[in-house]
Amino acid sequence: MLLSVIDLLLHNEKIRKVIDTITSKAVLILGRFTPERKKVLDALRDGLRQRNRTSIVSTSAARAARTPPIRSSYWRSWPAT
Repeated sequence: MLLSVIDLLLHNEKIRKVIDTITSKAVLILGRFTPERKKVLDALRDGLRQRNRTSIVSTSAARAARTPPIRSSYWRSWPAT
């Protein structure tokens, strides 16, 4: 199965063009958007539309309600690479 997909990608120019178009126009937005933050998400989506981009949103409002946000001190303690 995987070899068939790789063969299609290598030898089928139409499929390569479709994938290239999708990946160059799509913006993936992941997050925990509570009802208060939904306004920010909507504004972001509108801005992307104005710039001829498509937003793909994966939000988890239910999880956001029960999971506390990561504190900024957590990121400051992360080792630099």
